[in-house]
Amino acid sequence: MPVEGVLGPAPAEYGVETGGGAFGTVSAAFRKTQPGPGMLKVKLLSAGEVMAEGESSDEWGSVEVRWNPQA
Repeated sequence: MPVEGVLGPAPAEYGVETGGGAFGTVSAAFRKTQPGPGMLKVKLLSAGEVMAEGESSDEWGSVEVRWNPQA
């Protein structure tokens, strides 16, 4: 499910329905569309628990995280 938009400095959450069980890999990818300082962090959560996470402090940073619930 693609989500597009501009994120601000406050955390934002996006939900993904898995229909009672995820099959395959769940992934999330975010990137800075303009250069700037600051940390870009991405976390994949399941039932409030962090399953995968990544971060970048690069000026043009991007982060992609993946989680396979079947693994």
